[in-house]
Amino acid sequence: MHPCLCCGYRTLPDPPPGTYALCPVCFWEDDGFQAANVHEAGANSVSLAAARANYATHGTCDETAVAHVRPPTAADGPRVIHPPL
Repeated sequence: MHPCLCCGYRTLPDPPPGTYALCPVCFWEDDGFQAANVHEAGANSVSLAAARANYATHGTCDETAVAHVRPPTAADGPRVIHPPL
């Protein structure tokens, strides 16, 4: 498994970016455009920069996605800590 570009947990079946897979931990959709344009919206309604801040605060990429996420499991780790954007 490969790390999500938002939360850093290893939940993506293929290497990002651009797989369009949904992370079950933070609900980020792996959008190649947003990986290259971190302050722009795309497949996700918030930018990657905003999504990382939201994850740190709310445990999800977007406050409206709380019902769609789950806590990380041992199988999802260890978490990759992404450098600041």
